[in-house]
Amino acid sequence: MPPIHKRAIELVEREAALAALRGDGRLAVRIGFEFAHANHFEEAGYWYLIAAENGSGVGMQHVALSVAEYDCRRAIYWLRKAIDSGDLRGQAQEANKKTLSSWEASCGE
Repeated sequence: MPPIHKRAIELVEREAALAALRGDGRLAVRIGFEFAHANHFEEAGYWYLIAAENGSGVGMQHVALSVAEYDCRRAIYWLRKAIDSGDLRGQAQEANKKTLSSWEASCGE
């Protein structure tokens, strides 16, 4: 697990941060979205990883997208988990399946 980025904790309301760190994956995704919206992508990535580790398919999807450029095998791992999580439905699920096929072909899986 990457080190905790001080800013990723300091800028989050204490109870929300604690709930996310204790396993609330949906809340961790929401915190990640807030950081991403403010263009703080390193902090967003931290919270997406917390969400993914807590079982959030949306968090897993964001982790996959964030590592795809430099680690295709980890990206494939997280995208497979996102697809299997049941959190993503409809068009999002289909888009992720297409992306996974593309990554597998280009990564040599």
